[in-house]
Order: sequence, then structure tokens, then C-alpha cells
Amino acid sequence: MMTKLCRSVAGVAATSTMLVAGSMAVGAESASRVRIEWGLRLRTPDGAELAANVYHAVAGAEKRRPAILTLTPYGADRYHTNGMYFASHGYTFVVVDVRGRGNSSGEYWPYEMDGMDGSAAIDWITAQPWSNGKIGMWGGSAAGYNQWATLKRFPKGLLTIVPTASAYPGFDLPPSFKNIYSGWTLNWLSSVVGRTLNPNLEGDLEYWTQVFRAHHLAQKPFNQLDDVAGMPSPAFDRWLAHPHLDEYWDSFVPERETYGRIELPVLTITGHYDGVQRGALEFYKQHMQHGSETGKAGHYVVMGPWNHAGTRKPLRKVGGVEFGDHSLVDIDQLHVEWYDWTLRSGPRPAFLADNFNYYVEESDEWRSAPGIDALKTRPERLYLAPDGILGRSKSRSATDAYVYNPRDTRAGALEPPYRADYLLDTSAVVNLFGAGLVYETEPLAEDITLAGQVRAELWIELDVPDTDLELVLYQIRPDGTSVQLAQDQLRVRYRNSLRTPTPAPINGAFRVTLADFQFFARRIAQGSRLRLLVHAPNSIYTQKNFNSGGDVGRESGVDARTARISLHLGGERASYIELPLAAN
Repeated sequence: MMTKLCRSVAGVAATSTMLVAGSMAVGAESASRVRIEWGLRLRTPDGAELAANVYHAVAGAEKRRPAILTLTPYGADRYHTNGMYFASHGYTFVVVDVRGRGNSSGEYWPYEMDGMDGSAAIDWITAQPWSNGKIGMWGGSAAGYNQWATLKRFPKGLLTIVPTASAYPGFDLPPSFKNIYSGWTLNWLSSVVGRTLNPNLEGDLEYWTQVFRAHHLAQKPFNQLDDVAGMPSPAFDRWLAHPHLDEYWDSFVPERETYGRIELPVLTITGHYDGVQRGALEFYKQHMQHGSETGKAGHYVVMGPWNHAGTRKPLRKVGGVEFGDHSLVDIDQLHVEWYDWTLRSGPRPAFLADNFNYYVEESDEWRSAPGIDALKTRPERLYLAPDGILGRSKSRSATDAYVYNPRDTRAGALEPPYRADYLLDTSAVVNLFGAGLVYETEPLAEDITLAGQVRAELWIELDVPDTDLELVLYQIRPDGTSVQLAQDQLRVRYRNSLRTPTPAPINGAFRVTLADFQFFARRIAQGSRLRLLVHAPNSIYTQKNFNSGGDVGRESGVDARTARISLHLGGERASYIELPLAAN
């Protein structure tokens, strides 16, 4: 049972399903009930030796207990507090270094052996005298992804997974989102180069901004970014050898048939501002599309107003945007209640009112639905029109245009370093230098609530075989400040398939669809306007497309072609966005 279901909040109706965020700190009394074994060894089928730390619950009558496993490239000691917490709640907690990291043998290649290592760890746990054969997995980011990689092998004893902020290799970061690579991929690789964690190197954002800017201004090929950083990376090179979805990326994620075999309960946790939200949702969507009825019924989602780290420890403020008290969910307590339900036949966590649970910003409330496609929303279509208008009515047939010169580095030179209030940043709009277009609505006559994913259809025309597009949706509040809501991007050669590049027809109109905006839910106040930016993402943080149609990873300024991008408006070739309009 939940120890504390709700807390009343001044001016806000508290729900009976609210878990209030608490601390994972384990006191002396709890610590006295935990026994730890360090540096145990387990062997994988191919002969690698993995290091494991085990946290045992001492109190209670059970001699054999359910276990919670996390598999990590970040070093087992990082999870000491988690081990103490779960052991103090009656679980055996096992943290295993992936091969080639920490105290485990072998060579580390991100993603490639996680499934084998996770399955071997499950087999090892089930054979231990302290295990009752019931095992759940826990962890976020890389340790969220590897739960899916382990489940793909269906090891006996694995009864539940809780993938949090899980990347989807080949579709979402790292290394790329929809085949457009990010410089932050190398930043992440810097944290796992060698055998020990490098948090100071990874966390020096001033240094990485310097690296990205130097690379951008020099117009060097993207595959030389690791050399500019002084950190040659074989993993970076291997990833760039696979510029789009193929069998290499397919090998890391479940096949369609695999989703159909999943019967165990799954809890996906992600956030509006989680950098890999769309990867986490891709696992969920694939499961909903290909899973069995039993499997789909057992898959729950929690979508909070959190960034990547906030999916583990929710924060009051992200990117300069502040949230209400109900955003501060006690994720640790939710985990315990989930494992009590799935491993000990306890009640389902009351917080999970339905399968898809999401927070609405500004309303400070949680809503739920049977699934992401069952949200009570209707599409509100807004058309792009001449003179920068975004409205409900189609305009006459017309065109807008912008010019993207990849050699123009002015925007990159002015691009700010990482800033704590990044969701309020307007530099992408202010520093367009003609390489984009902006459309805005009239001030809203009443409050509206948006909940879901935006969809856009554009009719465009190019005079080059390829270029990149980025769409960014903002709220302009009545006081004139801006809040970034969601964005999507497209490399035009992949408009029909992320697997097969197709050059754009030269000087012929064609339609493109962008339907992978981040999920968000937010009440938009009366008097606000919505702003849509359509531009070329000429950023220091992103792989640059030089528009030649060649291998983008190897192109440089020498290969650059200036693109004129025409955007058709109104008539039979009306460009528009669809907003997920929900009830207030």
C-alpha cells in the first residue's frame, strides 16, 4: 500500500493518486538491515567476466527474495544509494558493470553486447541461493535501453522491466535522431571512454561548446568531430558508418515478432523534456502496434514534465519553466510499489490510474488514458499563410521561400552555450539570417490545452538534392516571453523512409510529413500566441547537411551547395500543422 497518497496544495485540487517526491536517503536504521557483497564475478556464454555488487535485505523472514537488476556502463558504485534503498525495502539489488566498463572484463561497444550481458546476469541471479527466481530490471538512460535488449532474449526469471528515459538506437539519441547526428553523441561517448566514468569531462559544457563551435566554424566533416575534441572514438566511427536505419541498428532492438511474445508487465517512464523521449515512446509504440493483447494491457507509461535526469529525480524547474507541486512525483516509491505488484502480487500502484499517465503543465494535474492514441483530443489544423500568419483558414495559393547557405556560419558564431533556461531561448528565431520562416497566430481568445504530439504537412520545393528541415513550436506568453514546446526535424532524402535515401526532385513540389514532435501537455493561457519556426538547422550542436546529396558524415564546406527552399501555402498545396487540442 502507498504510505502517502496525496498532499493538499493551496489552490490546486490534489488527486488521490499522487505520490509526493521524497528522498532516497537511507538512514542508519535501514542501513543496519542491509548486507553488501562487492566484486562478485559472473561469466557470460562467450567467456566475458562481469563484476556484480549485491545488496541483501537482512530483516524479515524470507530466505529467498525477489531481485532487482541494473546493468550499467557508468560504474556500479554510482548506484550504491539505490542498492541501499531497494534492499531496505526487502529486495535484493544487483548492479552489474557491462563488459569493458568498471570491473568487468572485455571491450565496451555501446549497445552491442548489452542483451547478452543482461541475460547472463538474469541466469546467474536465478541460480543463487538467495534468489526466489523472480527478477525485475531497473534503470534509466543506457540502463533503460538495456532492459529492452535483455528482454529481447526472454531469460527465465525476468518478470518485469521499468525502462526509464531509454534511447532507441538508430532512431533516437545517441547517436542520432531520424538519421541526423548530434554533436552531443560524442559528449556522451566521452563519459564511457576507457573503463571508468568521466563525469568531469562529460559535464564540462563550456569545453564542449568550444569544441562544437570550432568544428562548425572550420566547416570540417562531421566524422572529424572526435579529432577536434582530442578524443578519437572507434564507436563514433562505427556509428557514422551506418548513417541510416539498417540491420546493424535493427540488431539492438526487439523485432516485430518479439513484441508479440512479450507478456510481462512494463512501466515506461519519460518526460516532456527528456532528450530521448521519442526513443522511449518508440519502444512503446512498437509494442502497441505488434504486441499481444495481454502484453499491451500490461504496458504502462508515466510522462512527466521532466528532463532526462528528472525522470529519476523530478525537478521543480526545467529549462527556465516552473511546474506545480504535483509534478514532484516520488519515483523511488513508485518503483517499490511497481515491484511489490509485479514481483510480490501486491496491489497495482494507485498512481497508475490508466495505462498512459501524463502531467499537464500550468494546470498542475495528472491525466490518464488507455493509451497514447486514446487521449481525449481532437486535431486543430492551423495553416501557414502569407505574411507570417498561422491560422484556421487556408489562404490563396502562394509561396514563401528562404535561402540556406551551409557556408554561412553567422548563426553558429552567435549560438549561445548551454544555458539553464534553454526553453526560453529565442536565438534560433532572432539569428535566422534569412535561413528560415516564422509564422504566428493571433492572440488566443481563451485558454486552450494541448496534449499529445504535433503533426505537420508541408509542400516544399528545392533546387538541391537534399537539405535538412527543422520545425519548432513556441508559446509566446502575453508578457512577450517565449517557451519552446516541441520540435521535429527531417533530412529530406529520408522523407519516405528512414532506411532508404531518395534525392529530392529538383524544382518540383512535393509533400513531407513531420510527425515526431515531442509529446507535451500544457495549458496555453488566453492572450498567448503560437509561433512556428521553419528553418535549416545550421547549428554548432548538430551534424551539418551541406546539401550536396553525398555522405553527410564526410561532407565539408568544400562540398556545400546553397539551397533555396520554397514553401507552398494555401490552395491544393496548403502547408499546415495539426495541434492535439484537449479539453480544459
